[in-house]
Amino acid sequence: MKVICEICNEIIAEARPGNMSVPMRGKMFRSPDTFHGYDPPFHPNAEWEDMRCGYCNQRPFLERDGFMTDKGYVKIQPYSVPEGFTGEIFTCEVCGKFCRSELALKSHRKIHEREK
Repeated sequence: MKVICEICNEIIAEARPGNMSVPMRGKMFRSPDTFHGYDPPFHPNAEWEDMRCGYCNQRPFLERDGFMTDKGYVKIQPYSVPEGFTGEIFTCEVCGKFCRSELALKSHRKIHEREK
């Protein structure tokens, strides 16, 4: 999905909502296309509040933990443990996602390796 600056309405990044989690970081976003010549659009370690639009230099997000895309507004929910789950939980140290097995966590970590 193309991420749109809510101030100047320019396409500033690309995001895959399935790979997003709270707290959001700059490394979760990619360049919208090769024409713009910058990748990534935000510093990889930038916190949500510190991200700036490459066109208007303003904070491009008006609401916390969500962003405007070409498909509409996307709200990102924090990962949470399902009610009633009593087994051991393995938590990703990068994004906070939980997994029910160590093998599932290792598989999930590959997502972050591809983002580098």
